Amino acid sequence: MLGDELTLVCRHTFAKNKNVFIIIPPVEADAAGESEFNVLMNRARNLDYRDRELKAYMVLMDLIPPALIHDDLRRAGDVIWEIEFRGGSKRAEVEHNSFIIYQYMSQLREAGFEFVAMSSVGPTIAVITESSRAEVEAVLKPPLGIEIALETQVDNEGIKIL
Repeated sequence: MLGDELTLVCRHTFAKNKNVFIIIPPVEADAAGESEFNVLMNRARNLDYRDRELKAYMVLMDLIPPALIHDDLRRAGDVIWEIEFRGGSKRAEVEHNSFIIYQYMSQLREAGFEFVAMSSVGPTIAVITESSRAEVEAVLKPPLGIEIALETQVDNEGIKIL
């Protein structure tokens, strides 16, 4: 985890060997260029600034010690969900892209998947879970009408040059 000025706050493994499903819901908003810049640098920054103390507290007191250190994916998902939709950049992205993204994410959470989050600028949704592809697809296809774009597993190692 890095702060705004790239200050290392914590280094710890996350969701080791858990499944990751990337979902890209259809949206009609312009997700690049000047309109995206305006959403992120104007609207989102103002919203983030308003709740920064609370979000910093949640990261340092709710996310790192109890969730990451104890490998509690569900608790990490709960904290990230709260941080994302309390305000700030994710709220601005939902407003920009479409409220349907929040509805998709909410239904995934209600289905019991441990960690559901939006990419930094949306509209991509990441589901990190112990559940199988079939279990995630069962929630996506019939009721939501969206599908998995990419499937992988968490890799805390990154690229290694030998």
